[in-house]
This record gives sequence, C-alpha cells and structure tokens, in this order.
Amino acid sequence: MPILPALALELRTHLWGRRQGYLFESNRHTRYAVRTVQTIVKRCAAAAGITKRVHPHLLRHSVATILLDSGQVPIDQVRKFLGHLHLSATQVYAETSLRALGENYVRALSDPD
Repeated sequence: MPILPALALELRTHLWGRRQGYLFESNRHTRYAVRTVQTIVKRCAAAAGITKRVHPHLLRHSVATILLDSGQVPIDQVRKFLGHLHLSATQVYAETSLRALGENYVRALSDPD
C-alpha cells in the first residue's frame, strides 16, 4: 500500500528497534480491541472539532473520495489501492463524489479562451 513519505518516516521512528508485536499496540503489548480503535477515532475527531459521526471505516471512505475528487487518480487505481476485486465496490465511493463531477463538468465544457 502506498503511503506518504512523512508517514513512512513516522512509522519507521515508531517501530525503531522493535522486532515483533503489532504496529499499534496497547501498553501491555496486545492488539487494540475494535472498540478501543473506535473510541480513539471519535476522540480525535472531537479534538479536531468534527461533529459528524465518525468511525474507522470512514477514514478509508474519505481517502477514496479525496483520491477520486482530485481527478488525478483513475478509479481503477483507487480500486487497486482499496483492494477491491470488482470495480462496482469502488463505484460506491465515486457516487459520493459529486463535487468533483461538477468541477470536471465545468472544466470540460469551459471555453478555452
């Protein structure tokens, strides 16, 4: 999975010297429970002033929508990034990307002068 260079650096720092265990683990070196991850995401959203209901899967949905909204990443590449076997699964994200549709429409039909 491709990641941003800054994130790769943070992960290397986080994992430095570790040979085993989970990428993210509790202070007892056990994996986080699903509910714990949900709580962390909700607390981070609240700290950021986000009042909308959030959950971990929403992060995945947001990345897919941002990639499609950019107009720079073809839907088939987003499909591969998300690990979807069928394009129809990825098209769910494309349907929520109405802002990009409007911007692309205007750009495509704008007078080139």
